Amino acid sequence: MTKRPVARVLPESRLPQLDRLFDYVVPDGTDVPVGARVKVPIGRSGTLHTGFVVERLESSDFGGDLSSIDQVLSAVPVLTEEIWASALALSKRQAGGVADVLRLAVPPRAVRVEKKWLEAHREAPALPDRPLAPQSMSASDWERVTATGVRLVWHLRHGVSGTTPEGYGDIVSAATAHLSEGKSVIVAVPDWRDIALIEQALLDRVDPSHLVVFSSELTPSEVYARHLQCLEGRPLIVLGSRHAVYAPVSELGAIVVVSDGDDAHRELLAPYPHSRDVALIRAEQTGCAVILAGWTPSIEAVRFVDMGYFEETSPTLSSRARVFPTLLALHGQDNPGPARLPSQAFAAAKDALKNGPVLVQVFRAGFAPGLVCAECGARARCPDCGGPLRHSGSGAPASCGWCQQLHSRFHCAECQSVALRPSGQGVGRTVTELGKAFPGVQVVQADGEHKFVSVPDKPALVVATRGAEPVAEGGYHAALLLDGAAMLQRSALDALEETLAAWEWAI
Repeated sequence: MTKRPVARVLPESRLPQLDRLFDYVVPDGTDVPVGARVKVPIGRSGTLHTGFVVERLESSDFGGDLSSIDQVLSAVPVLTEEIWASALALSKRQAGGVADVLRLAVPPRAVRVEKKWLEAHREAPALPDRPLAPQSMSASDWERVTATGVRLVWHLRHGVSGTTPEGYGDIVSAATAHLSEGKSVIVAVPDWRDIALIEQALLDRVDPSHLVVFSSELTPSEVYARHLQCLEGRPLIVLGSRHAVYAPVSELGAIVVVSDGDDAHRELLAPYPHSRDVALIRAEQTGCAVILAGWTPSIEAVRFVDMGYFEETSPTLSSRARVFPTLLALHGQDNPGPARLPSQAFAAAKDALKNGPVLVQVFRAGFAPGLVCAECGARARCPDCGGPLRHSGSGAPASCGWCQQLHSRFHCAECQSVALRPSGQGVGRTVTELGKAFPGVQVVQADGEHKFVSVPDKPALVVATRGAEPVAEGGYHAALLLDGAAMLQRSALDALEETLAAWEWAI
């Protein structure tokens, strides 16, 4: 039994046999706080591994001789006790390793950033005043969204104020209310567009030093700098995508997961935790509130309400646009299929363009989702891998959707024809066709390659893939939701849920 001071270390390793705590002797005169990063030897060969100190003991009950910590990489406690407890519980729930969870929660160390942070002199700014309840919420609902310890499904109100959705403005008000009471708030959103919209609204309410933003565009050193900022022990509002839910803030008052049904909240790395599940586990450790906010509740959120595990709240006032179903027109006598843009929708868009922008939501990215033989109609496929051929843009050569191989010369396997024609309409082809149908009208393409957060209140056709729609200043004057059948017929279990969420966001 070792009676010298001992540190229990979890190695940063994905090997299952190393997914446990190891005892190491703390060298004399060495400061090794709980949460620090260290380098320790493992195995007979003494291979050095990095790890986290998760516990300090006066002695160890291990019968053999303990190895000593080789090096203290950083004395900064980057792993807090609350994050460690949450990671331990999350790994058990997800049947994964604790180290797998910690690599999502604790970013890699950046030496220069850490030294700069240690030398900096920081003064905490004054907390903001508590905002008044939004007019769309009753006094009791406002108290619930600003209380700690609640589990709430929050149905956001529709409408746009300036370039900020009204629902996001309400989230900002609730987060500011928590901050005014000295509580930290984490707001986890699906993607960059939501980050930009909420950050813009937050900067109008709170001091920038109270806000920490995590986005996918940040470099590893910038992510580590923001992680250190969360360790300063003062109330903060943390905004970001799914990794923001692990932010090690103090006095956590609430975690808001926006649009929790979005696939972007599901981690792609093992053990595949969801932002919603991380929030619930952290709430067990801290007693904070968990709010699932959105315009369409997820299936999981509805189930939580039915079980009585969550409460729900809806706005008393909301300017939700009306939806008019239209009859499908016909292409013509030679092609009696249903038209993609019915005449009634065309007339409504033409009338709305007199006053401001019109949104056109499409399903597929690219120019055309596929190509077929112009003679026999057979699907054009790559001769190398058998993948579908497609056009990435107007006038671009055919390329394989699987291996990305370019094919400037095509020979149909059925009729030996060399001519191709597009099959289906992507966002690029829709932009081209609408540009011809609405001469003199500006056409804006918004997708993964052309990113717009907002557009001005001027006449324009904004053609966007679902999830990439910019917000129009004051709202759009009309919205055309195309490709509904294709969206609903996707071979996915959540096709109906995702389609409804995409339509409701546009509305």
